[in-house]
Amino acid sequence: MSDFRYPLVSIDDAGLEIAAKIPVSVLHPEVSIRPPMREVLLDGRLDKVNGDVFFRGRISGTYVRPCDRCLTETCERLDIQVTWIFSNTCPEQDTGEEPDDRLYPIEGDDSVDLVQPIWDEIALGEPRRMLCSPDCRGLCPRCGENLNLVNCNCDQKTNGGHSDLETGLKQLAALYPELKNRMKPEE
Repeated sequence: MSDFRYPLVSIDDAGLEIAAKIPVSVLHPEVSIRPPMREVLLDGRLDKVNGDVFFRGRISGTYVRPCDRCLTETCERLDIQVTWIFSNTCPEQDTGEEPDDRLYPIEGDDSVDLVQPIWDEIALGEPRRMLCSPDCRGLCPRCGENLNLVNCNCDQKTNGGHSDLETGLKQLAALYPELKNRMKPEE
């Protein structure tokens, strides 16, 4: 049973305040690829309304992963207001309307489980692209230097240090000479 499952009987007329620091690993531990976030902060309130349960609150945390251009560790905040509805009634499938993605079921044991909604928010909120700064210059395609930190001389060299044949993927292939023998053109 989840630590973030709340029985309906624990939600009185005044509602139920929730404030928790949650390790992302406990939300879906069987998943091999998790959003690059260690923990998420959940702060909000559960309220009963006409047989349904509403959660209104805030989710916050910090995504940490390498910059997509220069590989420097980069952070981006997640800080969003959320509203989730937990209900015993499911929308009719034949109405042609899209189901509300903020609607979750009340569990069979008359409780609401916040794990799936939290997971949905952090997985969908993960930025597709993270940059250390909007003007990040990235890595030199020839020598791999971080162009935000140094100005390499690759552009100024004229076949002295790097020949055109030793750039990009050809340099990578040179690191694995045993693969060259295995790669033969198909006949």
